[in-house]
Amino acid sequence: MRQLPAFVLLIAVASSCSNVSQDEYDAVIAERDSLAARLAEIDEAAAIAAGMGEAMEMVADPLQAAHTVEGFFAEDAVWEDAAVGYSASGPSGIRSIAASTLAESEAMVNTQVFAGPGFAVPEWIWTRDCTFPTCSLDRSEPVVVRGITIQVIENGKIVRNSDYPAYSPYGYGP
Repeated sequence: MRQLPAFVLLIAVASSCSNVSQDEYDAVIAERDSLAARLAEIDEAAAIAAGMGEAMEMVADPLQAAHTVEGFFAEDAVWEDAAVGYSASGPSGIRSIAASTLAESEAMVNTQVFAGPGFAVPEWIWTRDCTFPTCSLDRSEPVVVRGITIQVIENGKIVRNSDYPAYSPYGYGP
């Protein structure tokens, strides 16, 4: 109990020396809390994109990977491949596009993830067989495709996932 009077005295001295009003103090605290919430939202978006990227790397078992990937999406989410104009929605559509993407892959790896409040943009490299319509190499030859995905995230789930592969007929080095 002997420390309580010293603490009260310290508070009294500190408050008498301060030129900051309670309203100004409250505004600074509110801004700090708002920034902390935005940082948490950015961290969450980056973690979701990284987690989905790790699941996409599980090409040894495309069906299991597709089920894992599906868990990152909202029930009414849309996954679109802008290069071919294909999109899928809902759990079965998401699972289907993930499984078909992974079945054609040797590896799909996130190289970087950029994130902000409510979105993430993973950059990736995808090694796959040259079986897509715009590939001009020998069909059995693997090709490396680089690209990005724009993910819109709400309430901890991806609601829109749009893939933008940058295909070159000569591929890209890793």
